[in-house]
Amino acid sequence: MAPKSRYLIAVLAIFFAIACIVSFSAAPFFNSIDTYLNAREANTYWTGEHFPVPIFTPLYAEPSDAYLLYHLTMAPFTAFFHGDNYQALIDGSKLCHSVIFALIFCVFFLLAYEIVKSERYAFIATVGLFMVSMLFSYRLFFARPSVVAILFSLGIFYLVYSKKHVALFIASLAFPFFYSITPFVLIYPLAYGIAYKDWKPLFIVFGGLIAGILLRPDTLSYIHDYYLPDLQNIINTSFRGFIGSDELVPYRNPAREIWFIPTLLTLGYYVVRMVRGKTWRAVSPAELCLFLLTGFYCVLFLFLQRAIEYVVPCAVLLFTVFVARIKDGPWLVQKRHLARVVSRVAAPVIAALLILYTGVFMAYAKTAPDLSSLEGVTGYLTTHSNRGDAVFSLDTNSYAQLVFFDTYNNYSLGIDPALTYSYSPALYEDWKRMVLGEESHPFDVIKQDFNPRYVLIEKDDHYLGVQTFNVWVESDPRFKLIYSDDAVALYEL
Repeated sequence: MAPKSRYLIAVLAIFFAIACIVSFSAAPFFNSIDTYLNAREANTYWTGEHFPVPIFTPLYAEPSDAYLLYHLTMAPFTAFFHGDNYQALIDGSKLCHSVIFALIFCVFFLLAYEIVKSERYAFIATVGLFMVSMLFSYRLFFARPSVVAILFSLGIFYLVYSKKHVALFIASLAFPFFYSITPFVLIYPLAYGIAYKDWKPLFIVFGGLIAGILLRPDTLSYIHDYYLPDLQNIINTSFRGFIGSDELVPYRNPAREIWFIPTLLTLGYYVVRMVRGKTWRAVSPAELCLFLLTGFYCVLFLFLQRAIEYVVPCAVLLFTVFVARIKDGPWLVQKRHLARVVSRVAAPVIAALLILYTGVFMAYAKTAPDLSSLEGVTGYLTTHSNRGDAVFSLDTNSYAQLVFFDTYNNYSLGIDPALTYSYSPALYEDWKRMVLGEESHPFDVIKQDFNPRYVLIEKDDHYLGVQTFNVWVESDPRFKLIYSDDAVALYEL
């Protein structure tokens, strides 16, 4: 067996084991509320069950699934769910995403090897990818479509670099079937084209993305319901004070990230080289390509926390190329004995660090919120309501938790406020006033604009003005209390 194959098998085994150990160390999902939503939606493809999308979103009139093949891929892993054993949904999703987790590191290893042509450097870079950023690795344990986007971005970069053009077109074509916003992967062939003066991969990726979008069974809905709202969401959240995902705001303290300062120093080194050489061609094409990608994503990361998923792999690759470039430098040649010592201790040190990091993430997993507290109210709803009755919850995150246990009813809001804004800016403003605690007559607004049968409040939700909203609901006799437990209260209008 070739050395590269042995290393690749080791990477697959190590990171699949880490993903399983961490994911299954606690009963709930690692984190992120929408993981529950995706697990249940995937299962509906296996069972043929109706999946209720939020009413006041574009998805309700023209249902579409931006993550179609993602959900279809996960569906067989949820086959052991039989209506009330909800842990089977969670465990099936965890197993599916453990495979995806391992594949991300396998593809990264292949990409690193393609660039530096060294199995050892590629393996060390792959281990480093897991260790240099707690935030990046933390997000890899999220059982959600974003991990598929990371896998495709690395895969497309690898296929660009290895010049496997047929596979590159197929991967680009498939990507829109797995994810919502896909054009960002064009940055990889674009940087490659600038560095290598080879623009063919850029046209292949662009053509594949267009073909994939056009071949979807819901092309217009896909563009209207996902592309436009998501782009609008990024702009509104980042620059207009929109109440949306905290992933779309700047990371507060990037210097806390282990990789950040070394990456800035490495970028500075390459800037100096190019300035002294009076051309950006003073560095190798590989260095220039990774310099452009890392610089772009570093700037983006300062404004958009979500960019952590793409900047860290590029930063690790750039630093690996930098180290590989100087491996035969005079200072190292004169100290071969030091290099031999380092190579002997590398394996046990790497093993110890992997065990340490796995333990840290296991501790994180055990602090994940258990959403089974909503199982009681959903059980009440399925036995006391009519199929399709609408439930209003001010917290759009509640939708993922509710629909996980109850696909019998409909829900007024959910997934993301951006979808409500896309459906109706006026309704979004009504919702925003209630979330901020600025609406003193919530009954009139809810009744006239949303017209649900039920209103759900979460007692421990301290987000913005939600507690003020809860007090108004509890004090207004027009909201009739019909169910209450330690976590929630359900009212009928």
